[in-house]
Amino acid sequence: MGMTDTAGVDTAADPALVETIHAIEEGDVLVVNGDTRTWDVTDVVERTIEDPTDAREAKRVLRLNSRSAVFGLELVSYRDHYEAALHASRRQSGQRTGGCSTSMTSRS
Repeated sequence: MGMTDTAGVDTAADPALVETIHAIEEGDVLVVNGDTRTWDVTDVVERTIEDPTDAREAKRVLRLNSRSAVFGLELVSYRDHYEAALHASRRQSGQRTGGCSTSMTSRS
C-alpha cells in the first residue's frame, strides 16, 4: 500500500487500509515500512457528522508523532466510500511548521 501525492486526484485504496485505520487506538505504536521508524499514536478523535447538508457521515483523525514530524491521519466516511488523507508537519526547534498532505479514496 504505497501512498503518493495525489494533488486532488482520486486513487483507489485497499479496503484493508480502512479497517487498519479503524483498528488503531491511542497509545499504539505504528512501525513504518517494517523498519525502525515508528509513529506514536498520541490522539484519536472520532466524530459523527449529523448535518444533513454534509455528505460526510463520520470522521476519524489520528495524531501520529515521530522524532522529526507530526502526522495527522484522517479517515472520512461517506455513504458509499471512504477518503483517507495523511498530513505531515515537520518539527523545527519544538515548533510545527508547514507540511504536505496526500489523500486516497476507497469505494465500498
